[in-house]
Amino acid sequence: MKWADIQGAIRDGLHRLRSFPTAFNEFRRHNRPMWLLILFIFFWKFSPSVGYIERSYLIDVRGFSAESFGIILAVGGVTFFVCVLVYAWFVRQFPRTHWYQYLYAMVALGVISFPLSFYLYIDPDHSWWKLFEFSLPEQLNPLPHWNRYQWFRLMVQTILGFATIPAFIIPLTVAGETINLAYAGVSYAFLMSLSNATNMFEGVVGAGLYNVFPRPPLNRLVDAFGHTFLNIADTVDQRTLILQIFVYISLFFTLLPIPFIMMLRRELDRRNVKINLGQKPRA
Repeated sequence: MKWADIQGAIRDGLHRLRSFPTAFNEFRRHNRPMWLLILFIFFWKFSPSVGYIERSYLIDVRGFSAESFGIILAVGGVTFFVCVLVYAWFVRQFPRTHWYQYLYAMVALGVISFPLSFYLYIDPDHSWWKLFEFSLPEQLNPLPHWNRYQWFRLMVQTILGFATIPAFIIPLTVAGETINLAYAGVSYAFLMSLSNATNMFEGVVGAGLYNVFPRPPLNRLVDAFGHTFLNIADTVDQRTLILQIFVYISLFFTLLPIPFIMMLRRELDRRNVKINLGQKPRA
């Protein structure tokens, strides 16, 4: 390659870089629904995550094993497929329910169910366990060696998996109704990539926060948290305290998608775009 070609490539790259803010603003103005979908997906999916740290806690303290996580993940995969079928049936049975009502319901469900996250950190004699006191007959128990924490994790993830599938399907449905058909494939791929990238990003942020909490001055915040009513597990163990703090952080991020749902609804109303979730058209 000649030096002149290299110089030309550099100039072209710098020109593209300088023009990026203008191009970005143009994209945002002319593709506002897509932009709002991007923001919704990011804030819906993003919450500082301590996935691997939590798993180490469950292994060390709650008796989880590699087999436990494997079974839970396998059931989650089957649940996802069944959820799609249930969702398709539900939207046909309740055609008057609007897309944004489903998304608001997902947020409400996240807020209502957030106390369930504490069950992995409370001791077996905690008063909260009285709400879930039940046992299976030994002959009907497929996993008799599992403890209550393993069963609780399996049941909660399965039930919530059924309830949260609209937050996966509806943004893609809205995109299909608002994006130019010529760019549909690229747009779908981008939204899916954004979802996956957000999952990775939240893990990085969560790990960083977890490493910062034990250090000054945030370690004093953790100690203060341990002496408040927010310490549901009633523990002095620093790891458990930090994991509980992440439950409250997750609750905060659960509420962040609400303004983007509201803005997206107003934008679609302004454009007179009707979102069909799969209901049969009225005669």
